[in-house]
Amino acid sequence: MKSKIILAAGALGAVLTAPGAMAQSFILDTGTPNGSSDLVLSSSNYYAAEFSVSSATTVTSLSAYLMGSGSSVSGTTNYVWDIYSGAINVPNSERDLVGSQSVVWTGTNGTGAWQTTTLNTPVNLAAGTYWVALEISSSGASQNLDLETAGTAVGTAPALGFDHSSGGSGAFAAASADAFGVQVTAVPLPAAAWLLLSGLGGLGALARRRRAASLG
Repeated sequence: MKSKIILAAGALGAVLTAPGAMAQSFILDTGTPNGSSDLVLSSSNYYAAEFSVSSATTVTSLSAYLMGSGSSVSGTTNYVWDIYSGAINVPNSERDLVGSQSVVWTGTNGTGAWQTTTLNTPVNLAAGTYWVALEISSSGASQNLDLETAGTAVGTAPALGFDHSSGGSGAFAAASADAFGVQVTAVPLPAAAWLLLSGLGGLGALARRRRAASLG
């Protein structure tokens, strides 16, 4: 019986740690931008988009529609994805950082394209409101990137709102909060995991009853 419980626990671990095996979908998707202007992502210009989830989910990848800012981009540029919980316009001290990852931009100068980052550590979100921020790493190169503005593009999961920090301090204040191309991909915690958890509980209870009977 103990070996069955161990095997079941291993199966549960495989389910919970292999999000690629589950159905992925966008919980934020502005669609591919079709605007005619760009937003400069730099050490003094950060951008963010707000979204919500109705049930527990795991973020597996993040995407932005980026391009190199002409000849000013040479080599690579480091930038950072940050995911915060709560409303988008709150003081820095009231933010709760729930996930972060550094990225190296490898696109083509002057050519817009989706730049997708698969998270090294997937981020688990409970039901609620969150926002994802795109920032230039303070330790990275100083070159600029352009975010293609979303224009009238409509994605499958539009943002609740957009924000902009023009001081580079992360103090987002809805200044010039233009829409931009951004996507957040996630997977729900599968129903199979809950069924497996219930099964584990049943196996454990059965094992305890058998052990008690053998002792009696």
